[in-house]
Amino acid sequence: MRILIQKYKKYFFPLLAAIILLLLIFLFCKFGVQVKEKFSKNYIDYKTANIERNYQNNLSDIINEYLVYRENNTLNIENIEKLKNELLGLKVPGDLKDLHLAIFLSLNKIEDAITRGDEKEKNFNIEKINEQMSKYPWLKK
Repeated sequence: MRILIQKYKKYFFPLLAAIILLLLIFLFCKFGVQVKEKFSKNYIDYKTANIERNYQNNLSDIINEYLVYRENNTLNIENIEKLKNELLGLKVPGDLKDLHLAIFLSLNKIEDAITRGDEKEKNFNIEKINEQMSKYPWLKK
């Protein structure tokens, strides 16, 4: 037995090192991916929250500008175009796309109604924006 150990002694340490290396690679693959996924998810959650917060602040500013135009009776085609361009410049979070689209389409229809002189259509779409403001109270600062 002693002769066998001495004969294979030169292979013992490299074999042990290879086994340890394979074990470390296995553990890293198994647990390293989970750690990476956890950090990625936290980063995505942070990024999404940041986009949503910025969107809410910017959209609220646009709605307040719209309200000023409406109160001052200066809701004209030029001002509506300005509001629509500001809306198009926003990065919209996925869960607020319906709101964004509803406001944009209402502004577009108000613009069309002003062009045609259709006061009834204009007031109908103003009311649609009011409904969105009721549904999302953070729109009014």
